[in-house]
Amino acid sequence: MERRFTAFLIPALVAVLAIMIFGPKQEETAQQNSPQLDSQLGSTITTPPPARPTAEIAAAGEKQGASAFTRDFGVPGESGYRIRFDRRGAAIRQVTLLDHFDSPAKSGEERSDYYSLVEEEIGTVRGVTQAFHWFYLQFDEGSAASRFNVDLSLAAWELEDENANPLVFTLGLDDDLVLERSYEYQRDRRDLLVSLRLRSTGDQEHEDLGKLYKVKLMGLGVRSPVDEYVLGGNPARAMAAERSLTDQSLTTVAVAASTAIGAQNLVERSTNKTIAFAGSTNRFFGSFLYPINEAALDSLYQVQVESFPKQDMPEYPAMTLPVTFFRLNLAVPRPGRSTELDFRLYLGPKSFNVFEEHPDYGQLDAVVDQDLIPLCFCNIPGVQTIAHFLLWFLSVLYGVIGNWGVAIMILTLVVRGSLVPLNFRMQKSMRAYGEKMGKLKPKLDALQKKHAGDRKALQKEMVKFQQENKMYPPVGGCLPMFITLPVFIGLFTALRVSYDLRQEPFMLWVKDLSQPDALFDIGLAWMPHFNLLPIIMAGLWYWLQAGTPLPKDPQQRQMMKIMRFMPIFMMVVLYNYASGLMVYMVTSSLFGLVEQRIVRKILGPPSAEASAFTPQTPM
Repeated sequence: MERRFTAFLIPALVAVLAIMIFGPKQEETAQQNSPQLDSQLGSTITTPPPARPTAEIAAAGEKQGASAFTRDFGVPGESGYRIRFDRRGAAIRQVTLLDHFDSPAKSGEERSDYYSLVEEEIGTVRGVTQAFHWFYLQFDEGSAASRFNVDLSLAAWELEDENANPLVFTLGLDDDLVLERSYEYQRDRRDLLVSLRLRSTGDQEHEDLGKLYKVKLMGLGVRSPVDEYVLGGNPARAMAAERSLTDQSLTTVAVAASTAIGAQNLVERSTNKTIAFAGSTNRFFGSFLYPINEAALDSLYQVQVESFPKQDMPEYPAMTLPVTFFRLNLAVPRPGRSTELDFRLYLGPKSFNVFEEHPDYGQLDAVVDQDLIPLCFCNIPGVQTIAHFLLWFLSVLYGVIGNWGVAIMILTLVVRGSLVPLNFRMQKSMRAYGEKMGKLKPKLDALQKKHAGDRKALQKEMVKFQQENKMYPPVGGCLPMFITLPVFIGLFTALRVSYDLRQEPFMLWVKDLSQPDALFDIGLAWMPHFNLLPIIMAGLWYWLQAGTPLPKDPQQRQMMKIMRFMPIFMMVVLYNYASGLMVYMVTSSLFGLVEQRIVRKILGPPSAEASAFTPQTPM
């Protein structure tokens, strides 16, 4: 029984790991994890709001450049932004974080490579500038667009003072109505207060009094640099959350980067739920818009997502980003009054610790919760909870030690150390069982030979033989492996999105635990760096397995030989993964080697008969 179980377990483990790495990319995973989105994508949008044509943007580039200006909010090195605005459309064209950098710090280096969260364009493809995430505003088709005959995204808005805070852009629609867009920065926050106002300035009631102008606000598309990809996959996603009006619970919906063209519904307001927030993310950062006054909450009725660039270019999917569109109702007010919609535009890291900085950021914890859903078939029950716990425990250790790499090592020692008594007891019982099987094997072979032509008789005699000789494999012989596997997958998942490890050094040449260790550059497209830690991991794992003699049974011997290729397989699939996971694997392998020698000193070396029942794993 144990032999058949082991023969099944090892290939299953290899298959699970292969699917985890080489299975459906994140684009498919996000939709699989969002059943609500699956049903919404099937609906037809009869009049999708047209996106601003990229060719038109490119043609107007010079004029827009003349109307653009750059403004710093905050002080470099602290929480703040460098934002490029444009009077045309009163739009945001570019966002740079002044407290983050593109690359890890070097000793004595004066930093200036601040992290570009939103770029003006993502490049030129086939002669067309791919610019799209400018936080622009438009009237929806069929509402006030034809009445005022103005394109809000291209119109020149008035601005009195570029250095004011808040920045207030105004645009006259007619003699009685004025539209305002304002941006206000507050120190020690990671957002902008964004307001949209429709003011009635006349003495008489406007002829459209009480009407709802439908407007569309394009969200900011957060760039997804290649060096933040996970195993070659683009981590960019659009995400939204609905809040239940009955129990105030949040339900998140996510869709990954895709080359699909056309707007798709992401979330929609209904009688029993409102839209809590929505936005775009990359691996570590996000841009989320959420209403903060009742008027804004009531006005936001739908969030759509659309993938850019618009051209269907198979050779260009890596740069594709999903961008959100917010559809709002803007009520025409009475004379002397205004309709004011207030939002917060969060621009910063995705981290539980950062979201604790202000109470209204607490709802954004759902973003990290969504990210911690394991990829595709590796969604083993409890892994998301384990990933949560590992992030919390690592942050506690880091608070004491001050080094994330050492914290990962201590975490590994805690996990492996807690399993030592169980592992020792299991190895002792499995050895005894294996040695007993070795002694009884001649009788078992004779029994199988005697009843080779009668399957039912063989099964009956086998049951009788097992009862007479008490051939019952120890319960939980592979339990340590089953316990450490969810920890491995949980850590794999946590490191996939952990902002806290971004650009955090360990020691020696490991400068960023969220990236491969990159001992030196190679420059090949498929191998840009030489990563030493995966090779050390594979060597230690092979050493650990080589210390167990091959069994005499041909089937078990073949299985053990296959297992000895597992280190090479793991080295290949995890070669370009975060070095933080490699620190875990190397530490676990070293622990396993020490544990193996202590067990052998106590129990003696395993016999060939018992070796097949004492699996060695560095997880």
